[in-house]
Amino acid sequence: MEDPLTLLEQALEVAGEELLLLAEGDVDQAEELAKHRAELADSAWRMRETVDKKQMRQALQRLRDLNEQIVGETRTQRNLVRDELRRIQGERKRFEAYGARTLPPSASDPRFLDRKS
Repeated sequence: MEDPLTLLEQALEVAGEELLLLAEGDVDQAEELAKHRAELADSAWRMRETVDKKQMRQALQRLRDLNEQIVGETRTQRNLVRDELRRIQGERKRFEAYGARTLPPSASDPRFLDRKS
């Protein structure tokens, strides 16, 4: 069985990798790392009574700080996706409007105007 501080150090390493993946936009792989990071932190927390409280608190604070960076990057990625979706919706509406204006005349519309009427 590993030391809780070692587990937290591993969780910090995983969190760093997760942050890099989020910055690159690889959300699926980052999600897998987040699950692994949570398992490491949970294991360390269950064994917290076996180590110095001050060291444990420092390691947890570093993990919290890195987690805040991850949350910030996640929000940035969410905003990028939201903005891209809005842009695509605007283009779709524009294309639909363009398509509505350029429809070919129907068969019931006369091709030539009758000047005598």
